[in-house]
This record gives sequence, C-alpha cells and structure tokens, in this order.
Amino acid sequence: MTPVNYHEAAENELLNEIGYLEQRGKGLGRRFLAEISRAERFIAQFPESAQEIQPGIRKHILQKFRYSLIYAIEMEFHTYEEVPRELATKIIDDHKAAKQAVSQ
Repeated sequence: MTPVNYHEAAENELLNEIGYLEQRGKGLGRRFLAEISRAERFIAQFPESAQEIQPGIRKHILQKFRYSLIYAIEMEFHTYEEVPRELATKIIDDHKAAKQAVSQ
C-alpha cells in the first residue's frame, strides 16, 4: 500500500476544517475525519483510481461530505488539500486512540 503524506499547508487546512466542522455540530468533525481516513485507505490501496484533473494530479471526491482530496502520486504519496487547531488535534488523537483500542 502506498503511504499517504500531507503537504504542510494541506494538513493545516484539514485540521482547520475538522475543528470548524466540530464547532458547527458535535461529532461532525469526527465524522469528517473518519471519512478522510476511509478516503486515505482507498487512495493508498488504489492510487490511480481517481480522476486525473491535470497531468499527474488526481481528485478523489469524498462520499459523505462535499470535499475532495487532491493528490499526486510520487515516490512517496502526497495529498494537497482557519478555526481551532487545538480542537482538531484532539479529535485526531481521540480517533487514533479509538482505532487502537478496537484493534487490541
């Protein structure tokens, strides 16, 4: 499986969006993160499956949210994609802990 890495600006945008959505509705940021995680796993497994929107640039449309992940396939895989970063970081940490608890 191809690893998924975020450009720093894309990661900041993602964290901001998670925090923004969580402020809009309790659990919404968490559901968004879960959808992003599903998309990352799919892209990692099938990196060439998304529509090529420019030479070397692909767009994976999320199923449950009106967002897309824009990415390039390189030696290492990179995706290029403001509200409270602290809240978004907590949501990600909680999500990782929950995934780890389920796998044990």
